[in-house]
Amino acid sequence: MLLFIDSDTTSTVTNIEDNQSDVTAVMKQLQNVPEGLDKCYDTICELNSAYNVLTDLAIDPTGSYTSFSSSKNDAISNFTSCYDKLETQIPEKITEK
Repeated sequence: MLLFIDSDTTSTVTNIEDNQSDVTAVMKQLQNVPEGLDKCYDTICELNSAYNVLTDLAIDPTGSYTSFSSSKNDAISNFTSCYDKLETQIPEKITEK
């Protein structure tokens, strides 16, 4: 397909893949969760999974237009839901002990 040969498309896909690598590196740094932030960490893990599904759809779209559109809408909805959930869980300020 000519779309995937286009230089703008390949540049965009490369940027998405680079961002995925950056996010993976950050997630690896989140191994020691501060006390009281367990729920935030769980939600961040959910958000990361939702992000990966969404970006994978952008990198390698598959299926018919209808099935892809449905998958994309589900992925966006899941990502947004996780993001909104995380916003309600992040405390105003963490005081160190």
